[in-house]
Amino acid sequence: MLIGFDILDYFYSNEVCYVDEIDRISESTLFWSENGGWYYMPAQKDSADWNIARMVGSPCSAKKNINRVKAENSIFLVPENKYSYFSEYPRKGCLLYFFSDKHNKKKHEKVRSPYTIEARQNQLFLIYNGTIVGYVKPIRESDNFVEVYIEIMPSHRGKGLGAALLNAAAEYFAQHNKGMVYIVEDTNQASISTVKRAGFMHAETIFTFQVIG
Repeated sequence: MLIGFDILDYFYSNEVCYVDEIDRISESTLFWSENGGWYYMPAQKDSADWNIARMVGSPCSAKKNINRVKAENSIFLVPENKYSYFSEYPRKGCLLYFFSDKHNKKKHEKVRSPYTIEARQNQLFLIYNGTIVGYVKPIRESDNFVEVYIEIMPSHRGKGLGAALLNAAAEYFAQHNKGMVYIVEDTNQASISTVKRAGFMHAETIFTFQVIG
């Protein structure tokens, strides 16, 4: 079944948690019956990424539909408070969704010399003495949000630069009428500390699991 407008309405009702799903609407498939199922997003061809199946609607109906999803090399995503319906499948990981609202006008600490931050082609770059040592780039986009990826060279970490870079990116995208979403694995304590220090708000916790055999 190809994705239609009904599922888009479902995603936009809680847009901050479904930026990836909205951005990939043209390449995804909905396995649905009764009032629940799985939104299946295949990995890019020749990539090492996982196929992703995101639970939508009723967890009871989703569980009935789980065998319709190609389980091989797939990761299933369910909200933390719905994982009990799937507890026979060992939990693989946990994703924390954080966001900065596009209307957030709070001022944050800026980077200090010799560091600067520059916006180029819809990306934010951290510059040190003329050399790029970090960046924030959008990886997915919906009407009101961008999901981003951040990277800082190891030798420049631990100085509060990550939070300043996220703040600068949030301000930049707010000027373009977009909020910002950053997804972190719960084992990445450094990134969790950074995004909290940047003042981002927690939106949702997602548990992941695989179906083996």
